[in-house]
Amino acid sequence: MTKYFDTHYKQMKSIVIAKILAVLLAFPVQAQECNCKDELSFIMQFLKENYPGYPDKVNEKTYAEYNSFTQQLSLKAEQATGNAECVLYIGRYIGFFRDQHIQFGSTLDWSALTTEAREQIIGSREMAYISPDKIETLKNSTGIEGIWWTPDSTYQIAIIKDHKGFREYAGITLYSRNPNWSSGQVKIDLVRTADDRLDGVMYFANHQPYYVNYTISPNRLGNGWVRHGSVAQGGRTPALSSRKLSDSTLYLQMGTFAEWNALPIDSLVEANRNHLETMPNLIIDIRNNGGGSTFSFMPIMPYIYTDPIHMMGSDVLATPHNTKAWEALLDNPFIPEEMKPGLEEFIANMRNHPGMLIKASPDTIVTLGMATPIPRNIVVLFNGNTASASEILIQAARQSSKVTLMGENSAGILDYADMRAAPFSCMPFELGYATTRSRAIDLGKGIDNVGIPPDIFLTNDQDWVQEALKYIERKR
Repeated sequence: MTKYFDTHYKQMKSIVIAKILAVLLAFPVQAQECNCKDELSFIMQFLKENYPGYPDKVNEKTYAEYNSFTQQLSLKAEQATGNAECVLYIGRYIGFFRDQHIQFGSTLDWSALTTEAREQIIGSREMAYISPDKIETLKNSTGIEGIWWTPDSTYQIAIIKDHKGFREYAGITLYSRNPNWSSGQVKIDLVRTADDRLDGVMYFANHQPYYVNYTISPNRLGNGWVRHGSVAQGGRTPALSSRKLSDSTLYLQMGTFAEWNALPIDSLVEANRNHLETMPNLIIDIRNNGGGSTFSFMPIMPYIYTDPIHMMGSDVLATPHNTKAWEALLDNPFIPEEMKPGLEEFIANMRNHPGMLIKASPDTIVTLGMATPIPRNIVVLFNGNTASASEILIQAARQSSKVTLMGENSAGILDYADMRAAPFSCMPFELGYATTRSRAIDLGKGIDNVGIPPDIFLTNDQDWVQEALKYIERKR
């Protein structure tokens, strides 16, 4: 349709880490323990060389704070007793940048392990006992100690004070729908931080450690845990859904713009074409959509568009590693073939300008042609978990005279984007990090850690879909 959205992969804001490491250990729990201080130093140097936001985040104003912080962290890393504790310190280091486009996680492929290897991992998990009386007491707790569920009700844990190693609190499994976890196994290790949050290590379905950082509210710990009895637990956000809310309003929900969901989105839009061309109102729900690629949402754009869309471009940091990581996309089966020649040209330009910030995408005015008369009114619903490529959709949609934005500020992680991957130096983990920098930053229009505000704010005690329906059906 347009150069901006359809032929330049370089503009895609992807939070999907392109896997380039395939190190599988037959018995991971017997793997060597790496030197945590060395691993932390490797991550520090890697981001300094390859992350385009580094000069913005570590500069004359912040260097003293950064230097003191990293020195203290390195001392703790030097004394770390295992990979889980090291995950905590690496997570804290990455947290300094306040950029959700820097992430890391285990590379363990559970499906590739033998039954014996899986059993060994499961059997190595720490066990703890809580008496039935203690559990009953915790059900009435109003503090951090208490009974907590994951929002999708897969796990129920009891969080108790339990100073051991680096942790202050232990989250002990009481119930699990996942057969890899059983009652009594420690699911999470937490520490109270200086800014009155909780951070620590949660062990995923495959028992590998993952860094977590939670805000503390009366009935929630971040987005990860809901207090027992506070609200009914729900399910995961579906990848796609649609339904008629009334004779005049169609509802389309898109839970991810990951590359693998592009064809299903196209099919969903096609299946609803008659409704889209005859029903005056449309609600597009992208709550909890963490992003993916812009071509995934292109099928819905003709129905949103009314006027030329102004989009700010970005620059890529053309280091040798970043170039190699972009090259890996050429083998990605989800990348449309027609985009690959432009991608190859872009990679060649990176290769010819090592160490430089070069244009990844131009500042663009996108013209899609005539605006469709139907739908006449559109509401886009989004929340604080709506991120990355989804924020590009919001930026485009708010330039349409048809659209009203409703919800809460988006995640605000678009300034540094186009994540690529790199293996750790020793631990069986992989770093995902941004490789591009938006030119909106230099114009004072960055959105990191702020997000995009809606036109109409909604609160958690409201039914957002019903509020959108009431609003849109009042319009004429």
